[in-house]
Amino acid sequence: MRKQLVRKALNDIRLNPKTWEQRAWHCGTASCLAGHIALVAGWRWEHPDGTDDMMVSPNGERERASIVAASIVWGISLAEGKKRYAERGRLPAEFMSPNTLDVIERLLVKRELLSEEVLFDGAA
Repeated sequence: MRKQLVRKALNDIRLNPKTWEQRAWHCGTASCLAGHIALVAGWRWEHPDGTDDMMVSPNGERERASIVAASIVWGISLAEGKKRYAERGRLPAEFMSPNTLDVIERLLVKRELLSEEVLFDGAA
């Protein structure tokens, strides 16, 4: 399931590049990769105007977009993701702000969340 979520988020970004801004978690109209992954996983922005990066799950749980998406990319539960972030103090390299989409895709290939042949296939 996590491969499909990551792939859908990347395809959404490629098809709608104005919705992607890697330097900002959420600025009202655009999101970084973490925001896109959390959105395709069913989370929504707590404050759609972009005042912060807090998201709300379908069952009402609140968490930062970065932790939600990191947990998905790491393939662990949200509770484990919060713990790992607290211990390590860093997020997956894919979420760093200077990354281009090409760099992000290469990192996801290394993590085996994306295959070389399907870096972008236009599928939603």
